Amino acid sequence: MASEQVFGEVSGYPEGTTFPDRRALAAAGVHRALQGAITGGVKGAESIVIAGHYDDADFGDQIVFTGQGGRDALGKQIADQRLTTGNLALARSHDAELPVRVIRGAKADSAFAPASGYRYDGLCRVVDYQQATSTGGFGIWQFRLVKESEIHTMSAPPKAMHEEHAQWASDAPTLRDTLRRDALASILAARLRRFTETEPDDSFLLHVDGPWGSGKSTLLKLLATRLERHYLVVPFDSWRNAKVDPPWWSLLVTLRGSVSRSLPWWRRPVFRIADAWTRARHGSTPYLSAGLVLLALVAGFLLLNPVIAPGGITQAVKNIGALASTAGSVVLGVLVLSRFVWWDSARGARRLEQVHTNPMEEVTCHFSWLLTRAPRRVVFLIDDLDRCQEKYVVELLDAIQTLVRDAPRRTESAGAAHFVVAAHGNWLRQSYEIIHKGFTTSIEEPGRGLGHMFLDKLFQLSAPMPALSAEAKQRFLDRILGIPDSAQSLTQEDHEILMEIEQSASEQDLMKILRTATARQREISASRVVERMSEPELFEISEHALQKFAPLLDGNPRSMKRFINTYSVLRATRILEGIDIDSDVLAFWIVLSLRWPKLTDHLEKQVVSTGTEATGQITVRDLPPECEALRDDPELRRVLASAPVQLTSERIRACCGAGS
Repeated sequence: MASEQVFGEVSGYPEGTTFPDRRALAAAGVHRALQGAITGGVKGAESIVIAGHYDDADFGDQIVFTGQGGRDALGKQIADQRLTTGNLALARSHDAELPVRVIRGAKADSAFAPASGYRYDGLCRVVDYQQATSTGGFGIWQFRLVKESEIHTMSAPPKAMHEEHAQWASDAPTLRDTLRRDALASILAARLRRFTETEPDDSFLLHVDGPWGSGKSTLLKLLATRLERHYLVVPFDSWRNAKVDPPWWSLLVTLRGSVSRSLPWWRRPVFRIADAWTRARHGSTPYLSAGLVLLALVAGFLLLNPVIAPGGITQAVKNIGALASTAGSVVLGVLVLSRFVWWDSARGARRLEQVHTNPMEEVTCHFSWLLTRAPRRVVFLIDDLDRCQEKYVVELLDAIQTLVRDAPRRTESAGAAHFVVAAHGNWLRQSYEIIHKGFTTSIEEPGRGLGHMFLDKLFQLSAPMPALSAEAKQRFLDRILGIPDSAQSLTQEDHEILMEIEQSASEQDLMKILRTATARQREISASRVVERMSEPELFEISEHALQKFAPLLDGNPRSMKRFINTYSVLRATRILEGIDIDSDVLAFWIVLSLRWPKLTDHLEKQVVSTGTEATGQITVRDLPPECEALRDDPELRRVLASAPVQLTSERIRACCGAGS
């Protein structure tokens, strides 16, 4: 095996040479790596192997080659690819115009693959490369290679990247991320895994907040691909289940179905039997006792009145008739009993609520039992709740709160379930305020409506959907119309920016890189920046820097955790929107939004509607009549007086995002 990088032909192995296996390829020095699809180093890539492991497009003299990384041992894409190692070597080959040896394997999904083994098919040049999105929603790097002999006469690949005319565009959720939602999914998945590690016995309830059409369903699909390796993901469509009453029944049935499908086929019948027996035991002791008494009576009748009795045939016929009557009564009793015991339907669930003194106690027990049978920690992804009536919204969220809080205490072998609820926050808050309108005046706090209070009690984190900037809207429209992306290959300066991001040691370093980068470089690097910020070592540094805002929060022990979680997600969201904002300004805005959401709602509406550019700090004198209760709030006055920054109109716009 050669010890130095060799670019171009390897002496003694002309184009068309075949090899029985990878060892022979490595021994000849044609492709030195025994496993990797790319052989390369600091100067560039020497060779690639097309062997069917990746989604390559092979057109003979032209090849679209997908980079390496981000896959598990079975070849499934589970993470984004990075421009490092072999991928970076191919990028350097493009920059230095170095030839790359191309080897095709028999397993390649290509008409140009050999019948067996491997074949060296000559030299190609990397003429272009770009970051793309796989069908699974993960970021990948793709490289276009052209045969050296065709380099001067090359044309576009036969597989057109776009159609001449715009096609009908589907509005369905997709796994193809064209709006950088996957970066946000990556951050949310990282926060969920971190919570599971630090607080393994507790449940995490996450709210994804956004209006209709903002991409919440797509985000849930992308999040599912990020979570399914570590969790049992249970999708739940609220709209489809809105007619099923009670709502907890749909949750339980959906969980049961997901657990059953996750088991090997030969274990599913045993699971179903165990599930039925467990439901029968939970809360059904009186009915089971009655059934046992019935069976004891039948057994006693048979013992005391045998069919063949001294009375002869006539007496035997009478005994048989009595036995048949008793058997019929037992069957009828079992049928009636089953309607109470099994609660295997929505009707049975309603009956359980009617006949038991504490039905949710029984439901929680069974929910807990199902969690112990799941192969991994369970995560519910609840979608379309903002299409349901207020009664169903409140009942479903109340059921989630009951199941989550009680279930962990009933089992030590399984952690509590996590829930991700994607719904417009205004819809959820309004639902609670309608259902509990009688308590509005007595419960509401200054600056916090009843709906805000319910959601704060329920969710540990609310993550806003990123709004589209003007540039993002134009790119999205271009994709719909089939206009080809004009993205250029990465320059040396682009590579340096990406390397600086990998070497950064704090959030401040990352923000400094973005501020000095060009608009194009910020577009290229934004997703990676937010992923770096979510890594544990950088997150801990940011968490420490935010401690100075603790005196501005209320005395609730959850406040600091909620504040830090909200900051990390909102910072990432603003970066993805292309908005640069000072960390202290954003942190102070979050303090106000958590404690007095009505105040920040008013400030956002005021800035958007008036377009004012006032530079002075806000005061309680500027509040409208609907926020009159805040005028005399001493705590708000204290926080505003202690503010480390001033909130100008420009800063408020930045805090509110691209949508403002």
